[in-house]
Amino acid sequence: MMGHSYSCDRCDFEFCSGWSHHAGGLFVVCPSCAAQFTLGDGQSEWGPREGETLRLMALGPDGEEPTEIRAVIHILPRENDEEWDLVVRLNFGNVPCPQCDTDEKLIQEFDAGQSCPQCHEGKIERTGSCIY
Repeated sequence: MMGHSYSCDRCDFEFCSGWSHHAGGLFVVCPSCAAQFTLGDGQSEWGPREGETLRLMALGPDGEEPTEIRAVIHILPRENDEEWDLVVRLNFGNVPCPQCDTDEKLIQEFDAGQSCPQCHEGKIERTGSCIY
């Protein structure tokens, strides 16, 4: 299982994307408040099935805490010319952040140069890969 690691060029924000079999879920983050979650609690720690419903789990200092939010998962196909970088990308719809009161939806990846959700001053940089 692999993902991408991201960090802010101005503060200590870090995020690792992708599906982790250790966490049994897909790491997602709020692009507004930097709250981090997993979409998990499914049938297999190795990945979801097409159309499976997963629960949003808040990540905190005491581990994962389930929320009432659930999402139906769809596995995104690769395009013929798209390079596969071993990172599973899932479509989980427009899942709102339960930590903040914005219209932003949770994301599984950052775009280069995207504003940091923690300090709102720095820019997000992809810093490498995560292997779970």
